[in-house]
Amino acid sequence: MKLIKFFAFAVCLSWVFSCTDDFSEIGTSVLPEGDKLYLSRDTFDVSSTTVPVDRVYCFTISEWLGSFSDPNFGSIKCDFMAQLYPASEMEFGGKKNIGDKLDSTVLRMRFATFMGDSLTPMQLSVYALNKQLPDIPYTDINPEEYYNPSDLLGRKFYTASDISVEDSIKSEDTYARTITLTLPQEFTEKFYQKFKEDPDLFKSKNKFNEFFPGIYVKNTYGNGVALDIRETSVRFYYKTLENDTVVTKQYKDYLAVTPEVVNANHMVVTNPPYMATATDTTYVKTPAAFNTEITFPTQEIINKLKQDGLDNVTLNSLRFTVPVYTPEANSFSIAPPQYLLFIRSKDVQSFFAKRHMCDYTNTFYAAYNATRHEYDFGNLNKFITNIISLNPDTTVVDEKISLIPISFNYITESYQTVSTNLYPSLGKLKKDLKVSILTVKK
Repeated sequence: MKLIKFFAFAVCLSWVFSCTDDFSEIGTSVLPEGDKLYLSRDTFDVSSTTVPVDRVYCFTISEWLGSFSDPNFGSIKCDFMAQLYPASEMEFGGKKNIGDKLDSTVLRMRFATFMGDSLTPMQLSVYALNKQLPDIPYTDINPEEYYNPSDLLGRKFYTASDISVEDSIKSEDTYARTITLTLPQEFTEKFYQKFKEDPDLFKSKNKFNEFFPGIYVKNTYGNGVALDIRETSVRFYYKTLENDTVVTKQYKDYLAVTPEVVNANHMVVTNPPYMATATDTTYVKTPAAFNTEITFPTQEIINKLKQDGLDNVTLNSLRFTVPVYTPEANSFSIAPPQYLLFIRSKDVQSFFAKRHMCDYTNTFYAAYNATRHEYDFGNLNKFITNIISLNPDTTVVDEKISLIPISFNYITESYQTVSTNLYPSLGKLKKDLKVSILTVKK
């Protein structure tokens, strides 16, 4: 009977705790005499500091291109190198291919979002890589090591607004801004000749990347806009003879930047001087700029639980909320990162290298609440109870925890990955942080 009552009480208590920011007025005892349970709330200080980040892993589904500067944010320059993934089956009309050739190949880069002025004139240059990209690239990768400036595939001026496209087309649901660049005829002929000689090479990602290591897309003119490119592909155009008389223009997108190949975003970020002298705030800034590291009072919390007796006390809730200063107005709508990851600092490298997901025991995440200006990590009680279950009699040193901006990349509708956030963002976190626990004692 006591067990049933306790379970019902714990469920109700969890509901109350999740629906209020201040549970200091909750009574310290409930239930009839004999079944009495005692409620206790304790608060602990959490120290924090800003940690500079020189580079992060590039695992992402986006290719970033462009540059901009903002007095509050600083500046960013970004370009990318990427392998191309060949379609498993290719055909170019077979015997119906007129002239047994390809008419042209076109590099296509589609983007839905960008930061900056959509009318700023920009220029990109595309080069062929001459060296294999590393399996795990970082944002500080040096493009100079992977291409020769003489291997230019083309240049193009563009704006993010797509001013050449009619507004009626832009309003369609299927429309996405696209930058196109016709590649040299020499590239087209080289590709088709290799396909005829060795079609099996194009069925293997590794063999194809040995033949063609990839592309480098570089920002070579302009400052004021950065594109979040979500689809990069190479389209092949050719003609076929239909019914012996009708000539039909065909095209296929047989090469693309996909999650299966290496996509190396090269990013250079500078920070304004005021960030180095701030005393009442810490920063989380992307890409590859700042994380916030906290010293979590793990041992202090465990000591409190031991003081009441681990067999007699239940850690009902552990709440950790990070307040954020109201973002300052800026020309680029730069906001705090959408998500923050809570993770032991010593585990950061392996978490991203192995593409782990949050397990809600050792790693958690919080979404930015733009109304309340905070990150609320919810109930972290499993973080402490797991430590106690693994080390009931061991002293645990207070742990260094990193708060890292992350993104969720939806590979398919049912599969997603976690990566470091490369979308430009800036959050100013309040430095005096607290963690609160709610315990129930029999």
